[in-house]
Formats: sequence, C-alpha cells, structure tokens
Amino acid sequence: MIRFLFLVVVLFAIVFGFAWLREMPGELALTIGGNTYAVDLAVAALAALAAIVAALVLFLVLSFVLRAPARAVRGWRRGREERGRHALADGFLAL
Repeated sequence: MIRFLFLVVVLFAIVFGFAWLREMPGELALTIGGNTYAVDLAVAALAALAAIVAALVLFLVLSFVLRAPARAVRGWRRGREERGRHALADGFLAL
C-alpha cells in the first residue's frame, strides 16, 4: 500500500511539474544547419524524457542480447548436471 501511495505521489509530482512547465513562458530554440527549431519547455522536457526512456530500453535490449549466449550455456550445463544426477539416483536405486 505504501508503494502504491508513493507511486501516486510521484505521478502527481510529474504531472504538476509538466503543468508548471506548460505555464512558464519561454521556449527552447535549437539551430541545426541554419534552420532554427523552437518548442515549448514542456515539449522539450517530454522529448528529453522520451529520449532517456528510449536509451534505457535500448541498453536493456542490448544487455539481454549480449548475455543470451552465456545464459543458454548455463542452462545447457544445468540440464546435463540434472540428467547426470538423475542417472546416478536411478543407478543407486537399481542397486
């Protein structure tokens, strides 16, 4: 219950922060190759947040893909050990 309340408080703080940014006057201007792009502060903050989330997801996917071979080898090794233990147990029971 405490975690849920903490989550609700954090979500309210985020919404309040974006509402506050929406009310603030000003804009973020970015010049690329002679072209100037201007956006509101709230849109810039949302774009930065989206970029951070995309980078995190990309990092997690790459981490999963790069660790998959080691995880597969570990699984195969455990399977062989389990089959070996099972064969030993069956052998001892047969004796």
